[in-house]
Amino acid sequence: MAKIFANEDSCLRLVTAVVMEVSEQWQSSKAYLSLDNNNG
Repeated sequence: MAKIFANEDSCLRLVTAVVMEVSEQWQSSKAYLSLDNNNG
Protein backbone atom coordinates (compact mmCIF):
# COMPACT_ATOMS: atom_id res chain seq x y z
CA MET A 1 0.00 0.00 0.00
CA ALA A 2 1.39 3.41 -0.98
CA LYS A 3 1.91 6.07 1.65
CA ILE A 4 0.21 9.35 0.78
CA PHE A 5 1.76 11.51 3.52
CA ALA A 6 5.32 11.53 4.78
CA ASN A 7 4.12 11.57 8.38
CA GLU A 8 1.15 12.44 10.60
CA ASP A 9 2.21 16.10 10.91
CA SER A 10 2.09 16.66 7.14
CA CYS A 11 -1.41 15.17 7.01
CA LEU A 12 -2.52 17.41 9.88
CA ARG A 13 -1.11 20.52 8.17
CA LEU A 14 -3.03 19.74 4.97
CA VAL A 15 -6.30 19.02 6.76
CA THR A 16 -5.94 22.17 8.88
CA ALA A 17 -5.31 24.32 5.78
CA VAL A 18 -8.38 22.91 4.03
CA VAL A 19 -10.61 23.39 7.08
CA MET A 20 -9.40 26.98 7.54
CA GLU A 21 -10.13 27.78 3.89
CA VAL A 22 -13.62 26.30 4.09
CA SER A 23 -14.25 28.25 7.29
CA GLU A 24 -13.15 31.53 5.68
CA GLN A 25 -15.38 30.88 2.66
CA TRP A 26 -18.32 30.08 4.94
CA GLN A 27 -17.82 33.22 7.03
CA SER A 28 -17.62 35.48 3.97
CA SER A 29 -20.49 33.90 2.04
CA LYS A 30 -23.99 35.31 1.80
CA ALA A 31 -26.48 34.36 4.49
CA TYR A 32 -28.87 31.77 3.12
CA LEU A 33 -31.06 31.69 6.20
CA SER A 34 -32.80 34.71 7.61
CA LEU A 35 -33.40 34.99 11.33
CA ASP A 36 -36.11 37.65 11.11
CA ASN A 37 -39.80 36.69 11.15
CA ASN A 38 -40.78 38.80 8.10
CA ASN A 39 -40.63 35.91 5.62
CA GLY A 40 -44.18 36.30 4.48
